[in-house]
Parts: sequence; structure tokens; C-alpha cells
Amino acid sequence: MSDHPIAPNSPAQILWHHPPACTLGEGVLWDPRSQRVYWVDILEKKLHSLTAAGTHLQSWSVPQQLTSIGLRLEGGFVGTLRTGFAFTTDPGEPWRPLCNPTQEAANNRFNDGTPGPDGGFWAGSMDDDELHPTGNLYHYSATGVCTVIDSEYVITNGPAFNLDGTVMYHTDTLQRTIYAFDMRPTGITNKRVHIQIPDNAGYPDGMTVDAKGYLWVCHFAGGRITRYRPNGQLERTLTLPVPNITCATFGGPDLRTLFVTTANKGMTTEQRQACPEAGHLFALDVDTQGVAAHTFG
Repeated sequence: MSDHPIAPNSPAQILWHHPPACTLGEGVLWDPRSQRVYWVDILEKKLHSLTAAGTHLQSWSVPQQLTSIGLRLEGGFVGTLRTGFAFTTDPGEPWRPLCNPTQEAANNRFNDGTPGPDGGFWAGSMDDDELHPTGNLYHYSATGVCTVIDSEYVITNGPAFNLDGTVMYHTDTLQRTIYAFDMRPTGITNKRVHIQIPDNAGYPDGMTVDAKGYLWVCHFAGGRITRYRPNGQLERTLTLPVPNITCATFGGPDLRTLFVTTANKGMTTEQRQACPEAGHLFALDVDTQGVAAHTFG
């Protein structure tokens, strides 16, 4: 039985949603320093930002695809461009490269990523054609060391971390599999299947963890967000009125708003006309609190 009054399957309680209609909205981040939410449109090479109330949109163009962003201890942001890790001191300033891994296949690009509890940045790469298992999971340390953690992914997504920093979750999207890894000072071990997404539920995409340690999973082509207990048991499903749910994070002054990116990638002209909010950023009212994002550095 659920430990919340919400029904196991219910429509999400939408506070607001806001354009632009992103082709591939991703990488959503709450910045407590500015009290703003940031997210990227990977394919349109854009970075966007709004207040917690969904006002005062700001947008910046990025010369190269920006695929994920995180907070930087020294100020500004760290993230992944198409070819590797980079940082900026301000959203309007150029992104400066940190590391471009040389082992990446020619058609690969970076995808999802986030700072971890260790102060490093964890991010995965993928085959841009979404066909070949050439993607890798990387760790870029605060001291500048780039390490391959795992490999043979077509599309990587996540990562996310449990509350005490001893477990990392990472997604093999096309296999509909969310893995768990043990995090130890000596390294990452014990890769295992944590959650297997049913074929009729779309593809697992971005993830975030709440203050109870439950994992929230976005479903591309599934029109939903699912919440799982720490043991991997499904606790609830929230449905949204758009098909492609890509990434989520908790934010707002009390970390009780769930900000969710979506995409209209792959939708026909008719489907986009019938669902004009596809690709918007959504703000959801949820009955649980999140945890602050980790910082790189």
C-alpha cells in the first residue's frame, strides 16, 4: 500500500507550463543562488531559465549542443557539450572546455549528466543515431581526472544518487533498464538491475531522488513520471498531457516543486499541432520534498 494519500495512478497536478516548445528539452536544474530553474534544448543549442513562478524567461544560444548542466562550487555552471565536459562563469558567457574524451566514437555525443555527492561530474555519452552501443558512462573528478565507469550503451540517462551517496542509479534507455551501482571510496562496483520498465510504459529517461530516497523516473514516449521506493518497487505513476517526458528536478524555495522538461522530438506536424505544450517546461505540485542538487568542485 502507498504511504501517500495520492492515488497510485493519477494526473500530475500542474502548477504551470511554459514555452518555448523544445525539440529536446533536458538537463533541468534548480539554482538556489539565483532562485531560478535552468534547462537546455539540446538539438536547438539553447539554454533557458525561468523563475520558480514561471516568469521572466531568459534564453541563451550555445555554439555547440549543451546536453546537461550542474552547479559549480566556484560559481557559474559545469556541464557537458556534445564533445565533453565544460564550464561557464555565467549563462551568457562562453562555455570553456574541461575534457573531451578521446575514446568517443565519431558519431557519439554526450547526453545526460549531473554532479555527484563526491563533487565530481557524472555523465554519459550515446550514439547520435540511437543504433549502436558505443556510449559510455564517465566520471570527471574535481581534480580534472576523466574516467570511463561503464560502457556499451546506445543511450545513457540519469545519473542519480541515493541519500547517503552509497548508490548511483544509471539508465540504459533503449533496454528500459535502470541499474544500481555501489559507490565506495575505492570505486564503483556491483552493477545490478534495479528497475526494469515495462514495454508499454515508454523509455526511462532522466531521474531525480526526493528527501525520502524515492526515485522519480521520466518516461520518453510514455507520457508519465513514476516514483519508486528505494527497493525498486513502484509506488505511483503521474501522467502528463504530453508524450515525451525527459528530465526532472525538485526546486523552488522549499524544494517542493517538481520541474519537468519535455520534448517534441519525433512528433509529426499534426501531433505537435494537437499537443502544442509538448516541449514545454512543466512545474508540478507534489506532496514530497526534494533534496538540493550536488555541486561540482
